Amino acid sequence: MQLRADFAATEAVDLAAVDWVASPMPGVERKMLDRIGGEVARATSVVRYAPKSRFSAHTHEGGEEFLVLEGTFGDEHGSYPRLTYVRNPPGTSHSPILDEGCVILVKLRQFAADDLTPVRLDTTHPDAWHAPTPGAEVLPLHRHRDEVVRLEEALVESPAEGRDFLLHKPIGYACSRDERESPRVFDLLEADVPRRRDLLIAGRLDRATSGLLVLTTDGDLVHRLTHPGRKLPKRYRVGFDGELAADAVPRARAGLLLAGDERPTRPAELVIEGPGRATLVLREGRTHQVRRMFRALGAEVTTLHRDRVGDLDLPADLAPGALRPLSEADRERLLAEPGSSESSL
Repeated sequence: MQLRADFAATEAVDLAAVDWVASPMPGVERKMLDRIGGEVARATSVVRYAPKSRFSAHTHEGGEEFLVLEGTFGDEHGSYPRLTYVRNPPGTSHSPILDEGCVILVKLRQFAADDLTPVRLDTTHPDAWHAPTPGAEVLPLHRHRDEVVRLEEALVESPAEGRDFLLHKPIGYACSRDERESPRVFDLLEADVPRRRDLLIAGRLDRATSGLLVLTTDGDLVHRLTHPGRKLPKRYRVGFDGELAADAVPRARAGLLLAGDERPTRPAELVIEGPGRATLVLREGRTHQVRRMFRALGAEVTTLHRDRVGDLDLPADLAPGALRPLSEADRERLLAEPGSSESSL
């Protein structure tokens, strides 16, 4: 097979128009972007792993690099959450283990033979990004001789027809477009919601968490609400079982090094409201972060609800499952500079 094999030409690919193609491995599908070869190929693909899927052990002849787009990728060497960049040099091997399921952008067999440097990089770390020109940010990923790999994020003006919504997410709904994960938050939307198929989620919640979600067609708004450099506060009401450590509040404020993470959490504001009840304000968004922090502090989360993003509270009259347009005043409160209100709690 030869697919977009002229690498001297620049091509733009609409992923929504590319079909998923089943892999020989059950639960694994691909959107092929470029390819030279059959099942063993020089290739660039978006690969989707279903939860609990497995992929047999294999050696990376020619190398492998990937960026985790959704979920968490795992193998015998570690666990790589969303927006982790990984390079596995030629001759390395692994056996993917996908308990949670994930989507990755992967490039195969595109390394120089002497490019033997492994990379594991958390691209959400704000210190790694810089802005060489106004309106754009760059994150260097790897350099080998004349090859330069980097992420680029450009801020573009949103189309006038874009729409923004607040959704009160109920427990039991997935923040996903994948129909295999139904019920999904998009199933709550009426068919006449403008640009329904184009809506993005700005800051996801797991299936067992309820609360405030922002749905939008505005890519700039998504960037401003989720970029780690803004340190946007998000408030969670937590129910828990067990006894929190006596020093839980100062430990949360100092930052916790969670299992599997390479750096501590950012300082968080923890208030113990009473037996089994607490409020936590975070300024970052790691996978299952609230649950993992409480476990590290000696307790297990039983209920979790997000009721504030930035300076915007979840409206008291917005019932679970209900949606309403985001007003200009709402937008201003969402985008207010962190710390501009008198208190996050």
